[in-house]
Amino acid sequence: MGSSKLLEMFLARRDTLTDADRAALAAIPVGRRSFPGGATVIQAGPAQATCCLLVSGMTLTSHPLRDGGRIVGALNVPGDFVDLPSLLLERLDHDVVAAGPITMEFVQADALRGILGKDAHLTRLLWLTTLIDAAVYRAWLFARTTLQAPDRIAHLMCELHARLGAVGLVEGDGFAMPLAQKKLAEVLGYSPVHLNRAVQALRAEGLLIWREGRVTLPDPAALAARCGWTGGYLELVRAAR
Repeated sequence: MGSSKLLEMFLARRDTLTDADRAALAAIPVGRRSFPGGATVIQAGPAQATCCLLVSGMTLTSHPLRDGGRIVGALNVPGDFVDLPSLLLERLDHDVVAAGPITMEFVQADALRGILGKDAHLTRLLWLTTLIDAAVYRAWLFARTTLQAPDRIAHLMCELHARLGAVGLVEGDGFAMPLAQKKLAEVLGYSPVHLNRAVQALRAEGLLIWREGRVTLPDPAALAARCGWTGGYLELVRAAR
C-alpha cells in the first residue's frame, strides 16, 4: 500500500487544494492492480471496502437487466472514480467492466469516509464528483432518447475528447479508443452495420476518423455543432468550490 498522487491530481482539476488537503490525501492508503480487457472489476452488490480510481484505459458502467441483458450507462476514463457512490451506499447497482487493458487504484473507503467528517473542502470536491457523474448519466439519457445514430456518436466522441483532454490524453485532437466499433455498437444498442454507417457518414463530412484503435476529430467545434453538444455539464473548469 502507498499513497496516491493521482487522487490529488483528480481533485485538483476543479479547485486549488490547500496544503492541509494535500496532506490528508497523501495519508490515504491505496493499492494498484491491472486487469485484462473484458474483466469485471467490480460486481453489482454489497459495497466493497475500497473505491476504485481508474489510472489507465477505459471501463464501462454496466447495469444488469431482468431479462439477462445489460445496458451501459457511461464510459469511465483515467482520473474517474468508477464507484464513488458506494462510499455511502450499502449496495452498488452496476458492474464495472474493463473496456480493454486497464490499471486501477483501490482507495480505502474508510479513509475517504474519514475525510467527510473532517475536511469540508475535500468533502465538497468528492460531492462534486458524484454530481458530475449524474450529469453524465443525464447527458447519455438525452443522447439515447433524442439523437439519431450519427449525432449520438458525435455526442459521445465530443464528450470523450473533452474528458480525455482534461487529463492530458488527447494529442493532435486524437485519442486512444479501446472499444472496437462492434463493441461500441453493442454499448449503444445498434447493430454493427448501423453503427458503421453512422461512422462513415461522419467521416464523409470530414468530422471523424476512426482507425486502428484511435479516434481523431479533425474539427471538434464543427462536430459539436452538428450534434448540439456542449460540455458545460462536465464542469471542466477550476473554480472555488
